[in-house]
Amino acid sequence: MALYVDGFVIPVPKKNMKSYLKMARMGGRVWKEHGALAVFECFGDDLKPKFGMPFPRGIKVKAGETVVFPWILFKSRASRDRVNAKVMKDKRMAAAPTPMPFDFKRNVWYYVAAVVTRRGATYYVDGSAIGSVTYRGIPLLFDATHKVEIGTNTRYDSEWFDGAIDEVAVYNYALTADQIAAHYATGTGN
Repeated sequence: MALYVDGFVIPVPKKNMKSYLKMARMGGRVWKEHGALAVFECFGDDLKPKFGMPFPRGIKVKAGETVVFPWILFKSRASRDRVNAKVMKDKRMAAAPTPMPFDFKRNVWYYVAAVVTRRGATYYVDGSAIGSVTYRGIPLLFDATHKVEIGTNTRYDSEWFDGAIDEVAVYNYALTADQIAAHYATGTGN
């Protein structure tokens, strides 16, 4: 029987491991409750292999960081898609720590999208939903007294995007998850 795995390689500052583990345990419970067969959290130990591309070099781990390799086991790709859809709607996933205990990989382009409606928002990275929120009242994006900012948040002087932004698009309608995935696939040539 063929199974399906989602896996990630994440650089995590060693000082944030306690926060990461708390988040990972909660996420693991949520994934298993919604149908994942198993959730594994693997942490860097012997990170200087004699062959192949070691994780630290591949994701450019900085001093004071370690590598975490979480992976989730599913019955099939279809099962993974169903489980992930349920997980993204689970209210517990909106309670992710701020700031996150890890950073995105460095020197890697990401396709990032946010679909904002009057009821809430769903956030996507590389064509897959990573989280969502539900709004009470009118979202700032629909309030004419606020402006949309990309790369900064002028309400907080310390919040500046450190990277490059390319090909920004704003739509006057909400894209579907399939449209987001298609945009990502087109941009990557898949």
